[in-house]
Amino acid sequence: MINLIIKEAKSYTMHQLMLLTCLLSMFMPFYIGLMMLAALTLGLMMNGELKVLLQETPQAKAGLLVILAGFIGALVYGNLLGIGCSFMMLVILIAACDLRRHCDAHFYDRFIKLILLMSVVCFAHALLEYLNITESLNYQFTDLIIPDLPKYRVNSVFFNANYYAMMCEFFIIIALAKLITSENKGIYFFIILCNLSGLYLTGCRSAWPALAVAILILFYFAGKRKTAALLLLIEICLGLFVLMEPELLPRLESSDSSMDVRIGIWQTAVQQFKVNPLLGHGPLTYMQVYPQFNGIATQHAHNIFLDALINFGILGVVPLIIFIVNRLKEAFKLCDIRKALVLALTVIVMIHGLLDATIFWSQTSFLYLSLLMMTVNLKTDEA
Repeated sequence: MINLIIKEAKSYTMHQLMLLTCLLSMFMPFYIGLMMLAALTLGLMMNGELKVLLQETPQAKAGLLVILAGFIGALVYGNLLGIGCSFMMLVILIAACDLRRHCDAHFYDRFIKLILLMSVVCFAHALLEYLNITESLNYQFTDLIIPDLPKYRVNSVFFNANYYAMMCEFFIIIALAKLITSENKGIYFFIILCNLSGLYLTGCRSAWPALAVAILILFYFAGKRKTAALLLLIEICLGLFVLMEPELLPRLESSDSSMDVRIGIWQTAVQQFKVNPLLGHGPLTYMQVYPQFNGIATQHAHNIFLDALINFGILGVVPLIIFIVNRLKEAFKLCDIRKALVLALTVIVMIHGLLDATIFWSQTSFLYLSLLMMTVNLKTDEA
């Protein structure tokens, strides 16, 4: 076993091993992952590689403009948390650019498999977490009761249940992509089952429609049109059944009250955008400004489109749109499965983002951005 690990390690450069270590750190408490990315950035600076990396990565320019808009807004309006988040965004972008530069088909395959392996570890952690929750509330483990209070919803290693939910969505789509192309399908069925179970335990409601649409997108663009049609029929039947029996999905029965809260948050965000449409107040703007409008107290606008507008303003959102659109254009030049993967992951971000801002987090954004940058850069058709 040790010899196999050593042999595998020798197939990478030292820098690729460093990048894999950064990936592993994303499955630890978020501050450890950020420290690893900061160390990577510092190393690139000290070696004189950072400037070259950004110059050689055309995709980085639009990303840097987004970060710059957020940083300037945070600086102008004294948003200290926003300044810190701007640096977080910067090290994530640099890491994604570095992964793109050092990625080949072999490294990409191992990167994907390491993600899926760690997703099972995260699920095991979530099970233990749920066991502790049920014991503290005097529930039976098999009752599968998911309370509304955030502290009673599992987050595994991702700080918040909704962040873990988005990670589970990503894991499921990645595993499905491997399932389509792999002969060893059993292991990927197991990984999908683990992450579906993990997603259920998070009690995140907005994840399910996002995942349902993303699965259809994945199979359709992977060339599995008949399978996509069959899955659409199954999803419609399951959706109708859940609407008739809402207790089947955790917290679905409390959706009306949650939507009322979100509408109030969105109204506050719109008011803030009208005050300063060009330049936002930087990341976490909502948390800084809601008292001015007697708004509902929370960290963000619970909608990635509104959150982006008040965080970065029009000056930051325009390059953000350019960045995403250009990456999707590149995706359409890829082989079917890679194109399907990029589109499905993006659909998750967009649809889940209608009701939450879970992509604005270090672990979720690192995983999405890294896979986006690496996948669209691969030139071969190897799975």
